[in-house]
Amino acid sequence: MTERRYDEDEVREIFDAASKAVERRTSEGSRDRLSLDDLKRIGDEVGLSPARIEEAARALDHAPSGARVDRDFGLPVGVGRTVDLPREPTDQEWERLVSLLRRTFKAKGKLDPTTRYWWNGNLTVGVEPTADGHQLRLTTTKGDARPLTRIGAGSILLAAGSWAVTAVMGLPPEMGLIPPIVGGYGVLALGANAFRLPGWARRRSEQMELVARRAVDMLLEAPSDDA
Repeated sequence: MTERRYDEDEVREIFDAASKAVERRTSEGSRDRLSLDDLKRIGDEVGLSPARIEEAARALDHAPSGARVDRDFGLPVGVGRTVDLPREPTDQEWERLVSLLRRTFKAKGKLDPTTRYWWNGNLTVGVEPTADGHQLRLTTTKGDARPLTRIGAGSILLAAGSWAVTAVMGLPPEMGLIPPIVGGYGVLALGANAFRLPGWARRRSEQMELVARRAVDMLLEAPSDDA
């Protein structure tokens, strides 16, 4: 007998029904937190593999935390991300992680020979011990962001002060050209940061997210032989 095959609409309907069944079963126990065994039983009722559910739960336990963003005058000047690792990486796994860092950030970077610590300029990545195991910490700052913001803001304040002095003291008209020039420089400096920093922060956050997730996925596998 030929096995029945389902078209796109039927497939969607089947998965919708399965997801509703899961939602209904989980809502029945919503007053109490569900254990992994509870989730496996619910999944089994709708045809989801217990192994798949356990794998997803383990990945959730080590999901990267939200990115930390440091701001100056409302603009992002630094980002960071920390994720709890399933276990301590072996030497070989640390080498694989360093290789991933170099590819992701397009930088060779430097290694601390005594610790699992890699850095390239202001970008730092390290494996750190915690009370419950180990974590991966990634941080970076845009080195010229704060100085440029300070220069821009200072130029605008200086221009305002110069304009006030010129007006009050009745200085020659040509002196009135100084405030617009100085103020214009300040506006350009702040505008440059406002244009480039959000994109830089977003790109670095995405790269850190990628590294964190791949590190967790790697360490959820069996330890390498060189452990």
